[in-house]
Amino acid sequence: MTATLIFFSVIYYFKEIWLSSSSYYAENIHTIPDRLIITFINLLALFAYYSPRFPKWLGGAYKARYDLDNVIPFEPTFQLTPTNTPSRIPQSFTGDIMGFLKVTVAVIVPTLLNTEKDMSQLKRLLESLAWQSRVPNIVIVVDDGSKLIYKESEIRPDGYDLSIEVLRLKINMGPAAARNRGVRLATKYNPLLVMFTDHDCIPESDWIQVGINAFCQSKQTFGNENFILSGQTRSYENTWFDFYHNIFGTLNGRYLPHDNNSLLYGTTCNLAIPFCLALRVPFEEDFKNAGFEDIDLCVRARKMGARTWFVVDMKVIHDFGYLGPPKVEKDDGELITAQEGNWEQFKRFFHNLRRFWLQFCRYGEWEPLMNAKHPEYIDWFNVSKEIHSI
Repeated sequence: MTATLIFFSVIYYFKEIWLSSSSYYAENIHTIPDRLIITFINLLALFAYYSPRFPKWLGGAYKARYDLDNVIPFEPTFQLTPTNTPSRIPQSFTGDIMGFLKVTVAVIVPTLLNTEKDMSQLKRLLESLAWQSRVPNIVIVVDDGSKLIYKESEIRPDGYDLSIEVLRLKINMGPAAARNRGVRLATKYNPLLVMFTDHDCIPESDWIQVGINAFCQSKQTFGNENFILSGQTRSYENTWFDFYHNIFGTLNGRYLPHDNNSLLYGTTCNLAIPFCLALRVPFEEDFKNAGFEDIDLCVRARKMGARTWFVVDMKVIHDFGYLGPPKVEKDDGELITAQEGNWEQFKRFFHNLRRFWLQFCRYGEWEPLMNAKHPEYIDWFNVSKEIHSI
């Protein structure tokens, strides 16, 4: 079964990249060397994704931590109020401006800090939230059992009045459980909207403003709060691996053309959920790593009657930790790419390749659990379409 999936995936992307002159990939990957590199990275992603299902002698050492024999397929125990959905939600709010101004927002950030770079990424995220055109009412940082010891004052942006509460979990429970703990803590602030992102992300300066705008417009359009909003996310660096994430849309949701272009799922690095819905549809804590817990959430909400919608202007940049070309500063302050030797280029490429491989191994580890909980997921996925970030 695994070999069949890989075979048909290879055939499909080979056709899209090399044989179809009108495909999105062919139009955005112009030269033969570029196409060869992207084809190699795509093969790498496919083999990494399916490697947890390989026999151990073939490299399948990254084994999942769950027992599929005991998984019960999900069936909703209640249904949300259905909505008459338009082809796509409007991107601007035209209703009561006072209601718009009264929308309270909690941003929930699960984090696992094991290195100084993790710490610097979290500080960068909190600074980007402090710079928002509409500052959140509260930022809840859920520390998921970090090895790094730090004080709250060390992560607080200097010179900004940003309300932050840090919730420290005694053991590592995984991002799904951490987000659920964050939602529970948010009840004491009673926000109307919760927005999710990760510590290695950088939201655009109007991220929260756009999220509120889409929330108000969606509520006005649908007449209830049974919807999830997913934004557009790009990868941070300027490497081939970042380009792959952007052009294949791995950081975004996927359209379902047969269902008014709603999304099959959104990603939790850039997600907004009405608080009342977040309380009724929590994350599934069986997903212990960052992989499929966001997809499972959106699919469960879909089965209950909610829909996920794409908000193109709700933008976030995601930093995978790939190493880009080194930069040097000119006398006028401009940054330019520095000269780099072959050995340094190879080391940087190998570092990025290893991070990319492990990333897709983690993604693929949890798909069998997703399929067991939602047998219809694979059929929905096969008719869905990518959302590119190029």
